[in-house]
Amino acid sequence: MKAFTWFLLFLLALFLAAGYYLYEYVYIPQKILISRLEEENLKLKYEIRDEMDRLYRECSSKKSKNREKTFVEETVSNDSVKKDTVSNVLLEPISFAFSARDLFKGSRLSTKGRALVNEFYNQIKEKQFDSIRILINRKNPSAARKVLNIKKYLVKLGLDKNRVWARLDKNLPKDSVYIKILW
Repeated sequence: MKAFTWFLLFLLALFLAAGYYLYEYVYIPQKILISRLEEENLKLKYEIRDEMDRLYRECSSKKSKNREKTFVEETVSNDSVKKDTVSNVLLEPISFAFSARDLFKGSRLSTKGRALVNEFYNQIKEKQFDSIRILINRKNPSAARKVLNIKKYLVKLGLDKNRVWARLDKNLPKDSVYIKILW
């Protein structure tokens, strides 16, 4: 019985030694490495964000210096489409403003809303653009569903889903939906 007790004591000491070794020489270095990688990741994230902001400002200042400034704004109301163009060169974003009451029945697109989105799609389907942003006030009831329904419908009509963005914005009027085309 004494030999068995000594054997169990030896196994306990062996397991404790192995546990200490694994904790000290495997777990702790891995934990330190992971924390360093997280810090580096965070640092790179902020550097990339700052670099992107700098490049965006630089690019937009070059556009305004080197090219003719134009502003085009199109508004889709209940009755008709109003176009106000300065020249044929499209450099600035085009904004379409819709009434949320006209577009939606609950959080789904109404038939009138589908017709308005179809009209919008027919105007832009042949044009070359970088992306489309669909904006709605985030305080609007079920705003996320509404804006995603517009995006799904535009993708269903034939636009690339990677070029259509749905966004919530707190600075927009509550009953409005804006669709911006970025060139």
